[in-house]
Amino acid sequence: MVDSVTKVTESIGTTLLKALLTELKMLSPRFTHQTEELQREIIERLRLQVADQLREAVVQIAAKSYKSIPGTIIKCPFTDGVQVQINMNRTNKVVHDVADSVGGECMIVLCDMDEFVGGMETAVKPSSQQRDWTNAEDDDD
Repeated sequence: MVDSVTKVTESIGTTLLKALLTELKMLSPRFTHQTEELQREIIERLRLQVADQLREAVVQIAAKSYKSIPGTIIKCPFTDGVQVQINMNRTNKVVHDVADSVGGECMIVLCDMDEFVGGMETAVKPSSQQRDWTNAEDDDD
């Protein structure tokens, strides 16, 4: 069984982001010669794009052709059956359809997005201007 830290650090998003950066470093000497701050900005833009696309892909795969609404489970009391209270963004167009569906059947797919996009903030960093001689990973440029 894989622990949650390993799962997050090896997420699809982290793997894709690392691949993008490797290609960027190999193809563009401009990237490797930029300051750490400029590299951080580029990494952040790439991270946001990768995260957005992965979230959209997961939603499309999980929901198939059904309507879907992202939300957060607030409460799940086990009294006479199970009732789940979910917090959703009210600006989502599909949320208004929920009010019309009260009493109807639905299917809940539990999906933690960190499994797919977690770790991108910490696992992928710009090259430091001052190389660390004790870190072998700094020799990859």
